[in-house]
Amino acid sequence: MQENLFTLINIYLQKVEFCVAEFQKTFGDIYPIKAWRDNLIARTGQLNHGLSYEFHGIGCTFLLNDEYFVDFDFTPDLGHNGFDLWRLKQFVLDNNDVNITKLYPDIDLLERDFHQALSNHRIMPIAHSRLFRLNHEYG
Repeated sequence: MQENLFTLINIYLQKVEFCVAEFQKTFGDIYPIKAWRDNLIARTGQLNHGLSYEFHGIGCTFLLNDEYFVDFDFTPDLGHNGFDLWRLKQFVLDNNDVNITKLYPDIDLLERDFHQALSNHRIMPIAHSRLFRLNHEYG
């Protein structure tokens, strides 16, 4: 059911947004990946409320109390509203939140829904990236 996909994507993006906001509360109004690349901050570190981060390539993994929380890549325009199938699968498989795991007890259904949403243009590729975004024309 594609509605589960959009629920999952929204939860994923909310967690990404929370992490970026916590990052900026700690370090100020700087963009995380740029600050790391400019050597203004360390590649790994601690934030408030048991949240820690680790930059990698073009993205960042966040842990909450040393357990997986969310992993994402920054978009070419320095945004953080992208996702891909691999990260959504990891988000379901590595998460302890039953509200997330119950959406896709069969991970193959996630892949089917993702490809169907892509073919229906409900998700769109982000230019110059391997990431996708929601197509807000479909609400």
